[in-house]
Amino acid sequence: MAKRKRKSRNWSVKEMKQIEIFIDGAVAAGKSKLQGYDDAAAHFGVTRNAISIRYGRYLANIKMSKAKTNTVKEATVDKVKTRKPYKKRALKPEVMGRSMTLKIKDVQINLKSGEIKIIY
Repeated sequence: MAKRKRKSRNWSVKEMKQIEIFIDGAVAAGKSKLQGYDDAAAHFGVTRNAISIRYGRYLANIKMSKAKTNTVKEATVDKVKTRKPYKKRALKPEVMGRSMTLKIKDVQINLKSGEIKIIY
């Protein structure tokens, strides 16, 4: 019963009405809605989830900007963004306070006044 596999992302209004016919026909025949979804999915060559999502949006009138009455079924080419490979970068250690490198001859520490005297 599969007509053909869909090539376009856009659903036409005519196709959405066909989905509605499949679902209403299944419910009228005493079957469940899921059976209607399965019939419509087999007809359009997509998954049941794609049908249920599109039909739910059709009923709620959500994102109907993609519904075109004159949709031409053509293959869509996805543009894949090239990503640079992940490189783990080493973190630079943060220097706390001030530092110097000298040849030290003597160090005097005065704890009462909080002073360090360095003789170089």
